[in-house]
Amino acid sequence: MISRRQVQAAGVLVGLATVALAGYVVGFTDVLATIQTLSVRQTLVLVGIGLVPLGLWGVGLWLALDTIGATTALGRAVLLFCVSLFFNSVTPFGQAGGAPLSGGVIAQAVRTPYERALAAIGGLNAINTLATLCLWVLGGAALAASGETTGARGSVVVATIGVTGTAVAVVLGWRARETLAGFVTRALASTLAVAGRFAPRWSAPPATAVADRVDGFVAAIERLAASRRRLVGILCLVVAGQLTVVFVLYTALTFLSDPAFAAVLFVVPLSRTATAVPTPGGIGGAEALMTSLLVTVAGTSPVVAGAATVLYRVTAFWIPALIGGVGAAGLLLGSRR
Repeated sequence: MISRRQVQAAGVLVGLATVALAGYVVGFTDVLATIQTLSVRQTLVLVGIGLVPLGLWGVGLWLALDTIGATTALGRAVLLFCVSLFFNSVTPFGQAGGAPLSGGVIAQAVRTPYERALAAIGGLNAINTLATLCLWVLGGAALAASGETTGARGSVVVATIGVTGTAVAVVLGWRARETLAGFVTRALASTLAVAGRFAPRWSAPPATAVADRVDGFVAAIERLAASRRRLVGILCLVVAGQLTVVFVLYTALTFLSDPAFAAVLFVVPLSRTATAVPTPGGIGGAEALMTSLLVTVAGTSPVVAGAATVLYRVTAFWIPALIGGVGAAGLLLGSRR
């Protein structure tokens, strides 16, 4: 049997190989030389801007937790969001792979049932995904209106279809949430029952316990959706965080060339789709996709595109993920003590 660690290790190797291939095509030496043209002050500016979204999204998690009855300190909520970002970066499929682990850590940290914690971080991730799609539409529309690239029009159509399809799916799923909850309960109970037959020293929970967990998750989502003001506040924080992430790449390109903001607004959300590939944090795919998009859409040279991509990924993704990893280690050690 292939273990989960072996799958993760294989994903890391594939991602690193993709990065190495992209670096070979662009030119490692030229990219490194371009990055070294930045001053210490410029580098610190990028790092500082890259940390701003953590605070914004952490406040959003704090509001979500408070809304569902899991009140915690604001600083702890920010730290817990950093932890969730770390799990998203080390598990395949991004948020889909990291949310279950993040829910467990959040539940233990704020002393709340797991289903409530999962509803809080899952709801925040869903809003983040929807905001990313909307920014993609906005950036593509700006590019199409300016006539700078013909490919933006097709992307706007695709993104609009994606946003519309997601909205319709959410509405239909919300109306049929009781039916979906029953289906999920039966599927989980059956899966756990089968797993309990083969797992040593572990017995599957009864179907009633599984149903209580699923009902608790649905109730937490309902409570979050019922608070319109909190939901609007979370949405504003999420959008502000996404725009700040876009500004990280725009600032990095400004230090190296003369980019168009509309192009950057189009490239960043589109490149975020690479996190769906089965490598931890989308490593490899995200770098390759962003570099190619900056060349084809923003019109930058391959070397500048590669350098800006490295600066963006380090300051807006890997440094925040490292902070989250340290926070996760601290929380786990504290719980053991």
